[in-house]
Amino acid sequence: MAMLPVPIFVNRRKKVYAERKSSFSNRYQTLYRFEETNVEWIAEHFLGIKEESRGGALSSKQKMQIFLRYLADPGFQTGVGEDMGVHQSTVCKTVQEV
Repeated sequence: MAMLPVPIFVNRRKKVYAERKSSFSNRYQTLYRFEETNVEWIAEHFLGIKEESRGGALSSKQKMQIFLRYLADPGFQTGVGEDMGVHQSTVCKTVQEV
């Protein structure tokens, strides 16, 4: 009779996501070209309500903020990413999605 291998359990570190930067409430309209309530409405109307809670998923509002911030300052995905607290590749994917 052949012996079955004994399973090895590996303790993995809990994944830690970078803290997202909050919106600059005093400069909101300057950065996004809309008031906060309008951005929320646009995000809900065009992107729907996302209930994704897996990992560091972006909400519809955050995606719209990234998109609008990019439109206000086109060509600088790295700068937008730093302002929003996400990576440049996330900005690129979000702009394509929206």
